Amino acid sequence: MDDGRLDFRMVGTHHRISMASIDAFRIAEREWRGPILSELARLQNDAGLLE
Repeated sequence: MDDGRLDFRMVGTHHRISMASIDAFRIAEREWRGPILSELARLQNDAGLLE
């Protein structure tokens, strides 16, 4: 929330986050992490680190 990637509004001292904002955040994170996790899996396979 502090870096602006998740929309919220303040009610008193409490953060209120809409489900739409959470869903959008999760989709963006999944798109961002997908290629990184694929590369990590490839590196593990190349190093023979699979069980």
